[in-house]
Amino acid sequence: MKPEREQPLDRGVSRAEDDQLGYQLFAALFGVAFLIFFAERGFRNDVIDGPVPMGMVVPAAFALGTALRPSSVPLLVGFFLTNTYYLLLGLPEQNTNQTLTFFAGLAVLGSAATCAVRAKTWRISGGELFREFAPLLQLCIVGLYFWTIWHKLNFDFVVPEVSCSRRLSAKLFEYFGAKAPAGIAPAAMVMTLLAEAVLPIGLLFRRTQVATALFGYAFHWMLGLAGFYGFSVTMMALLSIFLMPALPRALAGYDKPRRVWLNRLALLGYVGLMLVAKHALGINTGWLTKYLLFLLPGVVAVLVWLNHAPPGPLEFTRTFREALRHPTWLWVVPIALFLNGMSPYLGFKTEYSYAMYSNLRTEGGKTNHLLWRRPLALFGYQSDLVRVQPGSDPELLAALGERPVTRYELTTLLHRLVNERGRRDIALVLEAEGKTRTYARADKEPELVVEPSFLERKLLRFRAILPPRADYCPH
Repeated sequence: MKPEREQPLDRGVSRAEDDQLGYQLFAALFGVAFLIFFAERGFRNDVIDGPVPMGMVVPAAFALGTALRPSSVPLLVGFFLTNTYYLLLGLPEQNTNQTLTFFAGLAVLGSAATCAVRAKTWRISGGELFREFAPLLQLCIVGLYFWTIWHKLNFDFVVPEVSCSRRLSAKLFEYFGAKAPAGIAPAAMVMTLLAEAVLPIGLLFRRTQVATALFGYAFHWMLGLAGFYGFSVTMMALLSIFLMPALPRALAGYDKPRRVWLNRLALLGYVGLMLVAKHALGINTGWLTKYLLFLLPGVVAVLVWLNHAPPGPLEFTRTFREALRHPTWLWVVPIALFLNGMSPYLGFKTEYSYAMYSNLRTEGGKTNHLLWRRPLALFGYQSDLVRVQPGSDPELLAALGERPVTRYELTTLLHRLVNERGRRDIALVLEAEGKTRTYARADKEPELVVEPSFLERKLLRFRAILPPRADYCPH
């Protein structure tokens, strides 16, 4: 008997063919998602210095190639290789969407290396690569969704007057030119918790995976309307993995040459419209993306109608369960993503740990979480808090003044001012552990001017510690 993956399925489609179709659909969606993110950034070719300086236009070029030729393994690997390197150079300043894409890149690149070693050649097929990285990305998605709801289970988020759900609902009403009703805050808070709880739970179980993935599409489309374009389209591309192989089979008609070029022309028209709007007409491409996203369901419906294959029975491959039965060394990627989400409770960083718009606070040896009341404090960054008081250097006061900050933020900023900008005679009035001390020459104090290590520079980022209020929602 042949191995399970080689057994023919209904309509004569083999597992290998399904994997290849899944790979092509994922590559096309991720290529388009990055181009939308690039447009959201205004097509700025931000260049980050490093051993090899990298501009965002490099992965954007690979993304365009991937979207136009999704069957190409070198193009997709080239995209994730250059984009992951670009994101590594930019850490820890990358936002939540880019942090997620960084881990997705590690999963794809690690899978490509594993496939190449196993086959003893770099000429690997898209189906083989997809079979390797799909379960890893599914684990990453579930881990991400788990933390987004877990972080929101805190005392501030469930208080409607200060809950970040107020801001999210207000942005959605603003999209339609309306003002959120005065009494919507409690409903917005409850609906946000219910919607985000559905995602990690529903994706865990066989009977609910497909319905949950479809709900995720609608959910992220709504978030896109509220202004989170890049994150929304990235999640839409990733959620497609839970709909394999039924979704790519339904779109298998794109193999016909005229339809292939119709899809490519549609993509080129979209990218061209954004470029002309930005550089020739001076139009805000974020504004244009907003309205294109509003029309996305209609555009998708047209493309499905043009590309649909003959109807057949639906089938969904449970690669998520396969991953749990067959662990590999590549599990280090979803584990690292999970630990990144746990970092606030470890006394580590608080920013870009999937706690966006959550009201979560974990500093000072305690949390506002409903269940996890005290952080493990394996690292002491969040427990060592200081205040920069009036009388300090204006630059220090503007950046860190009169609110609790981690000592790491202060010492790192002082090191940058002294060693990168040549500042001298830096005055500092510092409150720490209930005592206030004045330094006439803080730049001469070794315990205050501390060079961060490479890992600290790449991994540490902290949100501003401010009391909860209705007009403030830390990302």
